[in-house]
Amino acid sequence: MRRLSFALASLVVPLALYACGDDDGSPPTSNDGAAPAQESSAAPDTSVDAGRDQGSPDALRCTQAELDAPCGDGGGDCTASARIEVLFPLGAAPAQYEPSCVKVKVGAVINFAGSFFQHPLEPLGGDTPTPIPLQETDPPVGASGRPELALTMSSAGTFGYQCVFHPTTMFGVIQVVP
Repeated sequence: MRRLSFALASLVVPLALYACGDDDGSPPTSNDGAAPAQESSAAPDTSVDAGRDQGSPDALRCTQAELDAPCGDGGGDCTASARIEVLFPLGAAPAQYEPSCVKVKVGAVINFAGSFFQHPLEPLGGDTPTPIPLQETDPPVGASGRPELALTMSSAGTFGYQCVFHPTTMFGVIQVVP
């Protein structure tokens, strides 16, 4: 019996090194006793020129150069188009929105088409108020054969968005100009 109590006691001691925090509300400490690094309270850079490499989760991840590029499959300056189809997957595997970085004129319709259940759309960064809603359920199937959400861009601004489940893979920006 004595051997068993010693074995149990030796199991309990290492667990104490991984406490969630002290009872006084202070943050947890690492195994070496140092407090974890604190996050910066600086406001994130949400400008379009912030680019894709910003560490902030709120930074817009399209550059002005991408938005000004000729209109193509990946996006660009599509101000000559009255309607843009933004496609994304129907299945669970993530894939970037196509196109993802688009410039349009006020009045243009952005039609998101894909599985919102598998890839919930949420606004992220840019100007407010944003015309991009949080969309977690599939709207009716449209002409593309996919669930479709049509948004009319009624005011100028720059509006970021991403997939709730796959924010590092699926993101984009819509820049609306007069």
